[in-house]
Amino acid sequence: MPLIALFGIPILVIAVGLFLLSISIIDIKLKEIPKILTSAVILVLLMVNMQNIAFGIIAAMFGLLLLEIGKIGGVADIKALAILGLMVSNIFQLFIFLIIVSLVGMFYEIIMKYIFKKKHKEDLAYIPIYFITFILMNVIQFTFAWY
Repeated sequence: MPLIALFGIPILVIAVGLFLLSISIIDIKLKEIPKILTSAVILVLLMVNMQNIAFGIIAAMFGLLLLEIGKIGGVADIKALAILGLMVSNIFQLFIFLIIVSLVGMFYEIIMKYIFKKKHKEDLAYIPIYFITFILMNVIQFTFAWY
């Protein structure tokens, strides 16, 4: 259990959640994320969660695969996935994370294209997918006490 928590939720989880919420809003409004923001968070998480580096790399590689097949927008999305991967602490959580991000992404794309009539990939903000995934992962984690 982490040393510093607020209402039983680790401060790091709250900070990453607020960061993902912030860049989700930026992505929705501007469709571009300042590179320094995501890079800085990755560096901080590497210092704090060095034991999770393999999960961060796997999540980033998953993001690269999604970029190659045209399911995400760019490097900021890969970095956001790496951030989420660095927050995963075991292989079971990583597996669940990859499933959840895939399902949320599919539903998000369907909703955006068919309900909000977003026709082009450029019209979609993908970072909210990762924020929703992060929230779902933490609800599951704290409900079932994975940590």
